[in-house]
Amino acid sequence: MDDRSREIREGAGLEESRVNTELIDLINKYSGHVLLGLALIVGLYAGKQWLDRRGNTKVNEAFAQHVDITETASPRPESLAALAQQYDDVRGIGAMARLREADVYLQAVATGMRPGSTFELDPDTQQQTNQVAEADLITDAEREEMLSKADALYDRVIADTQAEIGPAIHIVGAWFGKAAVAESRNDDEAAKSAYESARQAAETAVSPMDAALAERLFASLDSGLSDVTLYAQADLPEIPEPEAPEPDATIAPVLDAPVGPTLPDDDAADSAEGTELEIVDPEAEPEPSPEPEPQPDTDGE
Repeated sequence: MDDRSREIREGAGLEESRVNTELIDLINKYSGHVLLGLALIVGLYAGKQWLDRRGNTKVNEAFAQHVDITETASPRPESLAALAQQYDDVRGIGAMARLREADVYLQAVATGMRPGSTFELDPDTQQQTNQVAEADLITDAEREEMLSKADALYDRVIADTQAEIGPAIHIVGAWFGKAAVAESRNDDEAAKSAYESARQAAETAVSPMDAALAERLFASLDSGLSDVTLYAQADLPEIPEPEAPEPDATIAPVLDAPVGPTLPDDDAADSAEGTELEIVDPEAEPEPSPEPEPQPDTDGE
């Protein structure tokens, strides 16, 4: 009883009431700011989720359009350039589209045909021939222009992906393309430099097969192989008609010789009509052979 009386102080209830009042005032003062902060956090999280979904949708659209454009054997360079520009912020799309566009120009230089052109069809059989329309052939000036465009696109890919580790394989393809451009211009020194850069990029990308290929192509430039010249069909000489073989005088010609089995003539057929055929049953017992006749005894004479 004495201990409890000591604990009782005068005005203790007023102090507790004052503490509760201060807490309520604090909540009333800052509750709006706290709720606003929570609302901002929830809104930022929802916005991030929406942006992520939108980004994934854009990535899917970019790769879908890339597949649609590049699934043909010779896509249009204009379509590839538009794809690279539209989805340049999607990682990998710009580099892949520019590499494919540069490869299209190199293919046109190698074949001598404009991008997208095809061989003519035979008007009678509608079968593909080896003839190309005159308008689909590229000139020497267009050939050099396409080589310059391809070389610039390869340089763009190398510059855009130089600082990134993931797309290092695109740099390997770009250096191989620059080497092909140099070889098309008969510049062996530039081709060697590009193959060496391709080897180093392949080692960075951990691609031993590409590194070995770059070394082999680098060594092939020192092998002294002569350039291969491709001629047009009109520049080739006419193939002479083969001469007919002369008959061999030692072999007597056979005239009116029957081919295949011969049929019996009418007389043989008529004689065969009166001939009766004997049908032999294979399961029947063979007839006993006739007994020999006794021979006369000539010893008694």
